[in-house]
Amino acid sequence: MPTYVVLFEKTDEGRTINPEEAQERRQRGVEMVEEVGGEVTALYYGSGRYDIVGIADLPDGEALGKVQTAYESLGLTAIEAWEVFEPAEWNEILEEAPM
Repeated sequence: MPTYVVLFEKTDEGRTINPEEAQERRQRGVEMVEEVGGEVTALYYGSGRYDIVGIADLPDGEALGKVQTAYESLGLTAIEAWEVFEPAEWNEILEEAPM
């Protein structure tokens, strides 16, 4: 299953919600991932450009798009996501790349 790094930047509204509501929204995000057959494997809060960094395994880019669209519709975050590869996977990609 593809792995994605998901970067969350809070909106102005996202910065004003109370901690209890933030926990509920976080749980809802995890449930959204599970509903499309994925799994959140890590979630971190940071102090840089992005407020939250998540790592999730999802079936495909379509599943990512569904979750991203649904979660962004809550109005609390803007999301950027990257598909990432383990070194062995990346080596296979490079070996098959037309050069």
